[in-house]
Amino acid sequence: VGTDKRTGKKFVRVYAGKDPVTGRTMKPSMTLSADPTDDEVARAVEVLELQSGIAKRTGKAPTIGGLVAYYLESRILYGMSPTTVESYESNARCYVYPYIGSIAYDKATPAVFSSLYRELLARGGRKGDGISQQTVKKLHSFLSGCFKTLSVDGVIEHSAISGVKTPKGGSPEAKALSERDFAKLRAHLERSDHPLDRALWVDLHTGIRRGELAGFFLGDYRPSAPSIRVARGLYQVRGNGGSLLYKDPKSKTSKRIMAVDLGTSAIVGRQIDYIDAMLGESGIDVGSTTPLFPRSDGSPHRPGEYNDRLKKLVKELHLEPSTTLHTLRHTHATYLLERGVNIKTVQERLGHSTIQTTLNIYGHVLEGRDASAANEFADLSAAIGMGFGAFGGGTEDGRKTRSEAIGKNGINDI
Repeated sequence: VGTDKRTGKKFVRVYAGKDPVTGRTMKPSMTLSADPTDDEVARAVEVLELQSGIAKRTGKAPTIGGLVAYYLESRILYGMSPTTVESYESNARCYVYPYIGSIAYDKATPAVFSSLYRELLARGGRKGDGISQQTVKKLHSFLSGCFKTLSVDGVIEHSAISGVKTPKGGSPEAKALSERDFAKLRAHLERSDHPLDRALWVDLHTGIRRGELAGFFLGDYRPSAPSIRVARGLYQVRGNGGSLLYKDPKSKTSKRIMAVDLGTSAIVGRQIDYIDAMLGESGIDVGSTTPLFPRSDGSPHRPGEYNDRLKKLVKELHLEPSTTLHTLRHTHATYLLERGVNIKTVQERLGHSTIQTTLNIYGHVLEGRDASAANEFADLSAAIGMGFGAFGGGTEDGRKTRSEAIGKNGINDI
């Protein structure tokens, strides 16, 4: 373990023998924070030993924490979204490392994970209360994928989590802004000259993800038939100096062209005027790859800055404290569905890979349609009944014929 004199951060380096081809000594290393814990150092050593093959050559049994850390180190290289990796890292820090991270994997059994889930449900929260069933399910999904991948790669012989059951419970309902909070936020965003507020307006009126919002280029906007193209996302990579990475959206269906309303088109137009003035004064060329929401030097805002701006507005406008950037996405979808927009259209706007994903998240919004459906069918039934009388078909004594009752083009006209 040493200290980088330039950055002040600690690093871990291990001796991995000599390269059989070049004969050079191999000393892989990993950078840590300036003040890592003993457990963080130990996990870093494990990761390096696994990466270099030392653990396999020596027969050293890795810990659960070491294997999880090793898995996370390679996920971005294998194409996993940086935001997904960030979420997994958070799960590992909060629920894996402190509870079962030090357990040797060759001692791990399904009971270890079942006990972990029970403990987390009872008192795994920050305040000593339990975490939600949905959080446990997400943790289980992460760990299952982790150990299955390591098993396939030959790092471990089998997945110790196989067969473990998670607690039963429905998916959480997506929480949208109340109409009161919606009106307050909309009124502020509409009159604000803050560039990030214009970005939040676009987010609310399109339901796009944070990375997609941060990844917009000027050339993605089409004013002639107001629309905006989702072609990439911008992500901040943890553990790499916080560098920014442009990447394809979350799934194939996430690449899409979204129509925007005239009000949103006007907001984007104001943003473009702002870009021309701001960057023009600095002598910076403006082109199709200029970020739609740039800093004064033409570089993109980091995704987290959109969250920070919304948090500030939540306090200033006295909105529901739990409001996040994802709340705006839920709001867009929820209000569309409540107004009767087809769920397939909503799926396409959100960029979900399947309609089932949309149903799982927003199915509760559709429940209120049942009464409407019952009334619609009753109207249909009455109209058909008028055409055939109380007990039979139409007659020649002045009652409406079937074609007159249901329209020339059939039942679909009713």
